[in-house]
Amino acid sequence: MFKKRKNKDPKIIVSIFNSDNELLFNGELNSVPIKETVIIKKSIEFFDDHNPCYIHRGAVTVRLLSEIEAYLKMHREEDFTVGRHNGSVVDYIDIDGIHRMEIS
Repeated sequence: MFKKRKNKDPKIIVSIFNSDNELLFNGELNSVPIKETVIIKKSIEFFDDHNPCYIHRGAVTVRLLSEIEAYLKMHREEDFTVGRHNGSVVDYIDIDGIHRMEIS
């Protein structure tokens, strides 16, 4: 009766390492934690909403994750080190000690 929907897009995996090359995060892009302060700031910017509901939170999160994905794909290098990318979308991520990131 109900057909299983085909997954059109392959899952994007993000790996985040600290300066000692220890794995801090390895998982799907959509599970990368975003800083609460960034969600609020962008909610105000996009929707003029200082206290975002779950719909605005979701929309902001999807947009930020999309920006992170595009940025990482655009800067795909052998050694993507965060120090060379300060002030970028990497600052959206709520993980301390990020030194290097990979996307696959």
